[in-house]
Amino acid sequence: MPNLNLITRCGIYCGACYIYRAERDDGDFLSEVAKQQKSNPNEIKCNGCFAPNE
Repeated sequence: MPNLNLITRCGIYCGACYIYRAERDDGDFLSEVAKQQKSNPNEIKCNGCFAPNE
């Protein structure tokens, strides 16, 4: 069952968001997403729309 706290304002379930998942991966998926986004892996961040911090 999906965690209802991870349903965001945009309507995307965080568990299906590649940025949200990549940040938590710390491995090959994070590296691949950073490469696709032309970013440093340290810049791939998302705590979800309802996170207490920006």
